[in-house]
Amino acid sequence: MEKFKVLKLLREYRVRVKSGRIQFLQDKQEQQDVIELLDKLINAFEKAEREAGEDGNVSENLKWDEVHKDGQDLWQKLASYALNSLDPSSKGNSELFKFLDAATEFEDLLYGLEKYYRDHTLHSLWVYLIGEYLLGKRKHLYVIRNKLNWYLFDDVDRYKDDYDYSEELVNEAKRQEEEFCKEVNKERDAVWCIMALCHDLGYSMAKLRKLNEKVQDVLKYFGILDFRHVGYSLDIEHQYLIKQFLELMAMDVRIVPSEDYWEIEQLKEDKENSKNKLKKELKEKKVKLNKREYKNGEYKETLKLIEEQYKKKLKLVEEQYRKKLEEKVLVKCYRDDSTYWRLCRALEKREHGILSAYLIFKLLGIFADTYVRGPAEEWGLDDDEVCYNIIRGDILFAIAQHEFDFAHLRRISSLAEILVLADELEEFSRLGRQLLSRTYFDTAAEAAVSIEPVNGGMLKQNSRVNLKILYEAKHQDEKGFHGFFKRKAEKLCKMYSLEPPREDERDEDEEYLSDKYGSIESIKMEVKWKDPKTKRYKKCNFILSKNLKEVKGRLPRFEEGKGKPRPAGIYDLKCCDDEITVLIKNSRGRVTNEFSLKEWLGLKEEE
Repeated sequence: MEKFKVLKLLREYRVRVKSGRIQFLQDKQEQQDVIELLDKLINAFEKAEREAGEDGNVSENLKWDEVHKDGQDLWQKLASYALNSLDPSSKGNSELFKFLDAATEFEDLLYGLEKYYRDHTLHSLWVYLIGEYLLGKRKHLYVIRNKLNWYLFDDVDRYKDDYDYSEELVNEAKRQEEEFCKEVNKERDAVWCIMALCHDLGYSMAKLRKLNEKVQDVLKYFGILDFRHVGYSLDIEHQYLIKQFLELMAMDVRIVPSEDYWEIEQLKEDKENSKNKLKKELKEKKVKLNKREYKNGEYKETLKLIEEQYKKKLKLVEEQYRKKLEEKVLVKCYRDDSTYWRLCRALEKREHGILSAYLIFKLLGIFADTYVRGPAEEWGLDDDEVCYNIIRGDILFAIAQHEFDFAHLRRISSLAEILVLADELEEFSRLGRQLLSRTYFDTAAEAAVSIEPVNGGMLKQNSRVNLKILYEAKHQDEKGFHGFFKRKAEKLCKMYSLEPPREDERDEDEEYLSDKYGSIESIKMEVKWKDPKTKRYKKCNFILSKNLKEVKGRLPRFEEGKGKPRPAGIYDLKCCDDEITVLIKNSRGRVTNEFSLKEWLGLKEEE
C-alpha cells in the first residue's frame, strides 16, 4: 500500500497536466499556467524535505503563508478552467473567487475556536489530487474512470420481463443510456474538480455556533445574558431558490417508456411495408429498362442511378423509423423522497456540506440552466437537458452528501462516493494551528488505501471489493492517537452501510446499482502510532463487513474500574444511536457487559 504524500500527488498531477490527460486542460497556455503554480508548490515541499532531513518534520520547514497563497492561486486557476469547460460563458466565477478570499480571511479568526482548527483551502486541493490519483492508477480506480456511475436509471431494461417490453424498446433504451453516460463522461474531470475544490466552502459558516460559545463564555461574567448571537437565517426570499436547489439534488434521472410504447410493433410493420414497397418499385423499374434504347455505358449508369435513389429512400425509411423509435423512450425526473428527507435534515442542521452546495448553486451561473420537471411532463427531457441535469445535480449532491448523517454508502463507483473516500484519506497534511499562528501542530496521519476485488484479478466495473485503509498517526500523545481512531471509526459507521437490507426494506434501485457497479464487501481501517518513549507501534483497527453480524475492532488494553483489566485484542462492537459500543461476551456468545468506545479509549467529551 502506497502512502499518500503531497509531493507525490503534485508530481503525478503535473505529469497528467503536461501530457494532456486532464479533459478541461487542453489549451497549452492553461496547461502552462497550472504547471507554473504546481512547480512553485513542488519546489517549496522539496526544499522543506531537504531541510527536514530523514527524521525531521517537513511542516516545520515550510513557509506556510507562501504555500497557502500558491495553493489558493492554483485552486482558483483549476476552478476557473473547470467551470469554463462546463460552460464557456459561465458567470459568477469571480464572485466565487471573491468568496474564497473573504472566507480565507474569516477562517483566520476561527483558529482559536477549537484546540486545532484546520485549514480547508489546501485540504480541498489535496482531496482533488487524491481523486485524480485514484482514478488515474490501474491498481486503484482507473478501470471505472470512463464507466462511472452517474445515477442514470434504465427502467426499461430493469422491468423488461415484468412488462414484456419489446427487444427494440429495450435496445433503444440501452443505446440512449450509453450515449448519455458517454457525453457526461466527457466532462468528468471538470465535474470532479469542482466537487473536490468546493466541498468545504461552507465550513466556516458551520462554525459560527462555536464563535458564539466563546463570546458567551466571557459575557456571562458581566451578567450580560441578552447576547445577540452571530448567525443567519434563510428567510422567505430564499425559499424559492432552496426548493429548486433541493429538488435538483434529490432528483433521479430515469429512462422510461412513453405512454404509447406499444405502437412499436406497428412501426416495425410500417417500416417493413415501406421497404417491400421500395423493393417492388426497384424491380419494376429494372424490368422497364430497355437495354437496346441506351448507347454504350448509359444503361449501367442509369441502373446505378436508380439503385442509388433506392438506397437513399431506404435509408430515409430507416431514419424515420429510428426517430419514431427514439420518441418511445423518454428520460424523466423523479424525486427520491428518501434523499429529499436527508437533504432537508442536513439543511436544518446547517451542515457545512449542504451549505457549500447551496453557496455555489447561488453564485455560479452554470446552475441557472437546470430543468427540474416532474414525471407528468409529457415529453420528458431533451438530450442536452439530461446531461446538464446529471452534471449539475451530481456536483451539488456529492458536496452535500459528504457530511450526511445517513449516507448509506455501499459502493465505490461514482464521483460522489470517491469524494467521501478522498476526504477521509486526506489526513496527511491537515495540520492544525492556533489563532494568528502559522505554526502547525501534529494532528495529521499518513494515509494509504487499497481497493481489491473479492475474487482477485483485475478490478472491473461490477467487481465486489474489499477496501483497506491504513493510517499512521503523527499525534503527539496516545490520547490524540485514540481520539483520531475514534473519529475515523465513527465516520465509517456514519457514512457506510454494508449490511444487506432486510426483506421488508428491499430497495430495487440498490439492487440495480449493485448488479451493475458492484459493492463494497468489507472495509478494514487500521490506525497505528509510534510511542515516542518506547519507540514501539500501537495499533487499533475497525472492520465493517457484510459477512459479520457484528462490527469488529482491535482495541487497546482497558483499565476497568473493578476487577482485572481487559486485555488488548479483537472485540465485538455495535454501531447504534450514532455511537460505537464495545460488547463483552461470555463463552456462549451472550453479551455480559457494554462500554462506550470513548470510555474504553479513555477520552473526554471534547476529545
